[in-house]
Amino acid sequence: MKPIYGLTYGVLILAACGGMVQADSEDCMSDMHRARGWQGTNFIVGTGVGANPGPLVSIVQAVFDEPGEYTVQIQPFNPPQDSRLIGVVNWSVEGGQLQRMFDVGNGMQISGVANGVSVSVQDNSGSAHAAGIQYQVGAQVALGLRPPSGSPVMLYGPSEVIAPAGLVVVPIPQNAGVNSVQIGITTGNDNAIPVVEAKISAAQFVFGWRIPEIAPFVAIPTSSFNNTLQLTNEDAATTANVYIIWGIDG
Repeated sequence: MKPIYGLTYGVLILAACGGMVQADSEDCMSDMHRARGWQGTNFIVGTGVGANPGPLVSIVQAVFDEPGEYTVQIQPFNPPQDSRLIGVVNWSVEGGQLQRMFDVGNGMQISGVANGVSVSVQDNSGSAHAAGIQYQVGAQVALGLRPPSGSPVMLYGPSEVIAPAGLVVVPIPQNAGVNSVQIGITTGNDNAIPVVEAKISAAQFVFGWRIPEIAPFVAIPTSSFNNTLQLTNEDAATTANVYIIWGIDG
């Protein structure tokens, strides 16, 4: 039976080391014991109506053996009704930081290139049903990119009411990884949907477009000066109810 056991051991080592012949290689053995995944859980408390967003709660931190493509998955467990959970992921590369902020919903994944990551969450429910309710949140970090079939990473923006021929200026979230925006329009009645003109400001540059009832995601020109979204209701008789969704890189 020894040859069989020896053969089995050899096959396992060969597979684990990506086809390496020398089973006793130090590089091979260290690769076998290298961490490929991290996970953590913590508790968070829902916020009530009119309350400020809750504090940041750390879920998991990881330092990778080498820079690469990694995916973070955040999952709430039994969240209260009308809860809203924001994920805050800080990717680090040689001391530099890249922050991403997004709505978690019932679970969300985001990918990045880094040699370390810190994952936190923040409750932003503002709901009577969620006020004071404690619930658990888990996070996992794994090597590789998230599946292309996954839901897009988004951060829900404010809902705005724009008076007839009125104008609203909305700040673009900073240090969140915003790379696009989707805008939808309703009236709340049977009136025809008004046309809203959108403009994104930048230094010596204005990028604008006219929005139908539901606009696709529109990329935001890359510039550190892109900090406001200006919305103008072109209808002089109808109020426009506008919702905003920010697309997040990752």
